[in-house]
Amino acid sequence: MSFYRFIVRAALGAALCLAAVFLGNQVIARQACAAPGLPASQLVDACSRVLVVGGLEAWPYVNRSIAFLRLREFERALADAQRAVALGGGYEAYVGLGNVHASLGDFPSAIAAATKAIEIDPRSSVAFYNRASYRNLSGSQASAVADYGAAIAASANYDPHMHGASFNESVDIGQRGPVAADIKVDPRLGPARYNRSMIFFKLGEFARAIEDLDEVIKLNDRFSPALSLRGWAHLKKGNLDMAIGDFTELAKSTPAAGYLLRGHVFEKKGDWDRAIADYDRSAAIEATAEIFASRAKAYLKKHAFDQAIIDFGAALEREPNRFDARLDRGVALYRKGDFARAIEDFDKALEIDPKSADALYDRGLAHERLRRAGRAFADYSAALALDRSLTGAEEGMRRTRSRP
Repeated sequence: MSFYRFIVRAALGAALCLAAVFLGNQVIARQACAAPGLPASQLVDACSRVLVVGGLEAWPYVNRSIAFLRLREFERALADAQRAVALGGGYEAYVGLGNVHASLGDFPSAIAAATKAIEIDPRSSVAFYNRASYRNLSGSQASAVADYGAAIAASANYDPHMHGASFNESVDIGQRGPVAADIKVDPRLGPARYNRSMIFFKLGEFARAIEDLDEVIKLNDRFSPALSLRGWAHLKKGNLDMAIGDFTELAKSTPAAGYLLRGHVFEKKGDWDRAIADYDRSAAIEATAEIFASRAKAYLKKHAFDQAIIDFGAALEREPNRFDARLDRGVALYRKGDFARAIEDFDKALEIDPKSADALYDRGLAHERLRRAGRAFADYSAALALDRSLTGAEEGMRRTRSRP
């Protein structure tokens, strides 16, 4: 064999080996790019390698857009999503485009993209779920309720899109939290029911909220946000015992919140001792201003003024500008007969909220008890100007008008 032929064969063999390696790497890259569950940086790398030789395919752009979205590189995610749409990527491309627009806060464009996805596959619960979430985030609550209902209805049949990466991304965007993982995404579409229940709650439609939350809790009876919201809905409807039941269950997974909320219900029932006992349990776990203020109010209603003053003080140490604690500690001091210190708290409460008719009225009472008729009259007059329903202020003005 001549030296020339040897060189040619060697070069050809090397080229074939390199081609085999290249093609093998491309197969691996395509497999990786087709698995959007990979870590974002790996997904970007894999899809970028695919696009070096396959830049006219839509799906690598879709998946790389998902990766850029996770990395919060929104402009690059948008460019890839738009490229996928331009290449005829269809349903998945429009789902991805909607997610990117929503992340950028462009909800009209996100809604338009989700609408295109629905036109392509009108039986997909995912596309309806996405559009509902975008409408909810943009404040179109009635439209969101309708779309969540369509998503739930569509999910009665298996939706092949539901378990894909695009849906997982949209759940995170639509809920701003890992709700899907907690509710177990399944054909009954728990996240849609939970999101719809929050809208019903905000609209004051508590019975409809409870219906959705019942279904969510069937999927996961330890899902604390649903237990908490259903407890609140029962409380709003006056179903106090049912609220207690939900908050008792909540206390098993999130005890500080569960005991705090159950304490509120016991207060509503006028059972101050059980309310205080629950606040004690909550405070032993989390010493927050909210818990101390709640326990202080229960002590105040029980006429245990010294304990109330101590707890209001603990709340104010943690949140010095907490208006309710400042005002109510003033009330407790007034009820104890310490009118001068009560006025100090009412003064500070009015620094926080100068238009509080209650603080002005209460300060007027304290001034009157200290025989400061002029100051009392001024406070009663200002309180009545802010709230004409304060008949006590009008009576106070009559009592102090003629006094020096």
